Order: sequence, then C-alpha cells, then structure tokens
Amino acid sequence: DSTEILVKIPELCETARKNAIYEDALQKFNGTNIEKVKEAQKQFLTISEWKDAKQKAELCVKRVQELEEKEKQDKLAREKAERERQIAQAKKKKFKSY
Repeated sequence: DSTEILVKIPELCETARKNAIYEDALQKFNGTNIEKVKEAQKQFLTISEWKDAKQKAELCVKRVQELEEKEKQDKLAREKAERERQIAQAKKKKFKSY
C-alpha cells in the first residue's frame, strides 16, 4: 500500500542519515590524524543511540591518547637520531682535523 511506503520514508531517510554520519566518523576514527579522530568523537556523539556510536565515542578518547603518545615517542626518536647524527658529524670533523 502506498500509504505504508509514505509513512516509512522519513524513517528510511533518518536511518540513511545516521548511517552516513556513522560511516564518516568510522573512517576518521580509523585514521591517524588526531584532529580527525576528535571530529569522529563529536560525530559519534550526535548519534549516540545509533549502533555502537556511544562506545565508539568513548574509544575516540583512548585513540587520541594513543596517537598523541605515538607522536611524542616519534618526536623523541627523531630528536635522538638528530643528536646522534650531530655527534657523529662532530667526531668526523674532529678526526679530519688531525
């Protein structure tokens, strides 16, 4: 019956809207960009009753912490490598001067 179909249209549109938000947020969540993961958290919260969006929003907080820690460790590793390179270069110059 066409009346039944017309009644279902708003529900189907709402389902599609929530699914689109969820999928977009999921892609951002799975990335490595901290700001995008924060955006994902906000998106999940806008549909917190949809699927497992509320849990995903909570996981975003942990994911941001993990990514920030990784950034910190990567920065320390780069700084250490640079210091070692500078020391090796200084030793090489010193050795050449003899």
